[in-house]
Amino acid sequence: MRDEEGTAATSETVPPESAPPEAATPETAGEPEPERFNILRIPSSERPKLPNPRAVTVQELQNVIRAAVPEGEATKRPVQQTPKAVAGPTGFALWAAVREPNISPANAFDEVYPNILLGNRELAEKPHQMELFSITHVLNAAEGHKFNQVNTTSATYDGVGIHYVGVPAEDVANYRMYRYFTQAADYVEEALGSGGRVYVHCVQGLSRSATLVVAFLMLKRSLTVTQAFETVRRKRAVFPNYGFLKQLCLLNDQLFQ
Repeated sequence: MRDEEGTAATSETVPPESAPPEAATPETAGEPEPERFNILRIPSSERPKLPNPRAVTVQELQNVIRAAVPEGEATKRPVQQTPKAVAGPTGFALWAAVREPNISPANAFDEVYPNILLGNRELAEKPHQMELFSITHVLNAAEGHKFNQVNTTSATYDGVGIHYVGVPAEDVANYRMYRYFTQAADYVEEALGSGGRVYVHCVQGLSRSATLVVAFLMLKRSLTVTQAFETVRRKRAVFPNYGFLKQLCLLNDQLFQ
């Protein structure tokens, strides 16, 4: 089976949800996402009402993320000047390579929310060590054979009793990560509801996996995008690429406007 971008998918890979008709294809994408996503299942009557709700811009969200220094790390690294994204469509594709100079998680993984561990590929490739941390479920946000992906499947965890789901995402700004927001959030919620402990990872535990954890907190815990990032950043230095931030901002608009 292959997803619509031609990425090979295993039986454990989350299939992408149907994209809206107006969505651009990866080959022609400039702005990474359409105006609205067809992914929300939360009835409007159940969405939290915020005082004076308004749209959050990507720049505002970037400032929130920079300001939220992980606990115990305030004195570990100086705040440095942040490079600006290149303007225009090319800038979106290049953003993944233009990282904040002061963003570097101090640990291989961190518990960013009760029973949700967010981290890099290191622990994911050592399933027997996961037992030491009582991990029952894995969500690989970078599944695949390509450069900057993590080639694990459910077979990686045979014999240790760990459930596995993979998302074949690439850390480029025009990748339509929004297609997996709801399904990934459902998987994490089901794991937590069964008393499980989830390891959500990509290559560095910085962009793709952080995006899915933030989307989970928005969809399942009714946090705004800024509240979700503040929650995660208190525990781990994360900074998704520009396109993923934009998709989360649009998700925020749909949930809270």
